[in-house]
Amino acid sequence: MESQRLRASYDAVPYTSRSVPQSHPDRLHVLARLHGLQPAAVTNCRVLELGSASGGNLLPMAAQLPGSNFVGIDLSERQTGMARSAAEALGLDNLLCLTADVLDPTLPERLGSFDYIIAHGLYSWVPASVQRALPAVIAALLAPDGIAYVSYNTHPGWQQRGIVRRFLLDAVDGLDDPTERAVQARTALELLSDTQLAGGAYAAFLAEETARVATMDDSFLLHDLMEAENRPVWFADFAAAMAGAGLCYVSESNLSASRLENFPPQQRLILAQSVDPLSREQRIDFWLNRCLRESLLCHDRHALERGLLPDRIGGLWATTALHPEANGDPTEGVEVFYATPAGVRIGLRAEAAKQAMDAMAADAPLFVNVDAMLARSRQPGLVIQLLFDLYCRNLLDLSPRQPPYVLHAGAHPEASALARWQTASGDIVTNQRHQTVTLDDSRVARLLPLLDGRRGRGVLAALFDGNPHGLDQALDALARQALLVA
Repeated sequence: MESQRLRASYDAVPYTSRSVPQSHPDRLHVLARLHGLQPAAVTNCRVLELGSASGGNLLPMAAQLPGSNFVGIDLSERQTGMARSAAEALGLDNLLCLTADVLDPTLPERLGSFDYIIAHGLYSWVPASVQRALPAVIAALLAPDGIAYVSYNTHPGWQQRGIVRRFLLDAVDGLDDPTERAVQARTALELLSDTQLAGGAYAAFLAEETARVATMDDSFLLHDLMEAENRPVWFADFAAAMAGAGLCYVSESNLSASRLENFPPQQRLILAQSVDPLSREQRIDFWLNRCLRESLLCHDRHALERGLLPDRIGGLWATTALHPEANGDPTEGVEVFYATPAGVRIGLRAEAAKQAMDAMAADAPLFVNVDAMLARSRQPGLVIQLLFDLYCRNLLDLSPRQPPYVLHAGAHPEASALARWQTASGDIVTNQRHQTVTLDDSRVARLLPLLDGRRGRGVLAALFDGNPHGLDQALDALARQALLVA
């Protein structure tokens, strides 16, 4: 009965499924390596997504990694039908979308094991019986050296958010039409927020939640916040449930959230006293008031390196948004500052560190081969530590491969087939780094679907009144957003 109700809910209003960069095999592979594991090569692996919806997360992966195989499972036939239609339109023969219950006991025998398993937006949004069974399901389907990604709502952050959820459900009680439910929920929450006395903690919380809800489309509001099933858990209980199925907690997909060096000194001292890494993670949730976790898991037979292994960065590819603020001085000991577009700023004095940063900045947003960078450096150990430190602060991205996009468009510019296909449905596309990109410029949005590699610049310039400079600017913008493949 519970499964039928969930199926009907998602059949009626399909979930707006988009890419989740934190779940990509590239990211899972890197984090597994840094923890001393031996993950499968992403170019030849098997990936399973439980609760794959209409394929918004899995389709781009299958398009980017044609040598790997992908399987998506979802309870809603309408959603899996949408995913199958998209895969057919894109000619993806390495993606299989199945309508099935994740608790189907025949799945391991029918499907085999998987190197990477993704369960995004599933664990907290299912009946209690399914939530209890999911750890064993994941363990049965995960290959011996596999990595699983599971996202879930967590306490204590969801203690407050649960107040809003209960309020919204009460506000729409008796309404069945999804559109009416969404409209009434938004109106009721805005009224609740507007009638609070300014200056109080509760008023500030409601204003923040109202602003957050305003950014949601109806499908996200109805399924993420107002779905009949929504079961946040404490991290300690999640880890215990996974351990009971023989699965071991590895880390968060966002590694920086739990790194001691990213906390203020007093908190760092307290955390350092926690010998048990799981107890430390639970304490961090109290400090951060965390609402959502994106946890990685492996089979518990593995010996994890909790301190991480910086030398495992060798063999990877790296890119960063940090750029020198001015023409830097490469001289040893002279401080040069680097900053991101968001305003994060660091200073470097070591000549080898500055050379490495300058090399990455020159090629950004392309990825640079780490081994080649180390071979050119007189202090490779220092460069390894620099890359590791930046990665742990979310100031650098690492990949086991060079993502297939170019920095400069060719004579016959070409965008990815997926992005071109996505423009038929709107202005939101997925780039070659598995990120969601909104095409804000109308002329760029009209240009993108025409970039099939068959049209020359002269033809394309017509969109810009024959102005080649306007075309070049648009192509440069698409290249910086990792949308061009040639």
